[in-house]
Amino acid sequence: RVPGDSTILRATRPELEMLGYGREEYVGRPIQEFHADPEVIADILQRLSGGERLDKYPARLLCKDGSIRHVLISSSVLFRDGSFINTRCFTVDVTDQVKADQELRRSEAFLRNVLDSTEEAFYAVDRDGVTTLCNRAFLDMLGFGSEAEAVGRKLHDTIHHSHADGRPYPESECPVYLTARTGETAHVQGEVFFRRDGSSLPVEYR
Repeated sequence: RVPGDSTILRATRPELEMLGYGREEYVGRPIQEFHADPEVIADILQRLSGGERLDKYPARLLCKDGSIRHVLISSSVLFRDGSFINTRCFTVDVTDQVKADQELRRSEAFLRNVLDSTEEAFYAVDRDGVTTLCNRAFLDMLGFGSEAEAVGRKLHDTIHHSHADGRPYPESECPVYLTARTGETAHVQGEVFFRRDGSSLPVEYR
């Protein structure tokens, strides 16, 4: 609980344990001292002073040992006769989730660098046939101007392809879609992709 002057009046045991402080080290101190980003707590206090209710506002708190915990803050203010009396803050520790997300982004960036370094076209689709990932060679090969034109959309809707003899591939028979849905390797006798400019391109899967 924090009054209008931002001094901490009360703290729960889980919050103290999360940050590693004793009650006497935490209660009675300005809340700003425990935020890693001054601009964030300033924004929080400004919003609360204006009567705004916060729901899962992301912030970073400083622990006693110098580490940082990522949290989501939900808070509202008690006003009396228009005066800011105090605010109650509910804090959820999401540090593990944030670190996992950061590691995932690093892994995705590494994968992106690897894929873009190869001259072979690469793309991936989900069970619904939506392109989820592709590399620069794939975009260049088929004439996409940007990744946004391919990723997040069904490949069957953005690129026409057919059997080697010219018969069209219905989506239900597309080898890539079948592999995504069944997990089994599709055996392709021959397939032709048509670039965005209409020209044809025989392809081979590996």
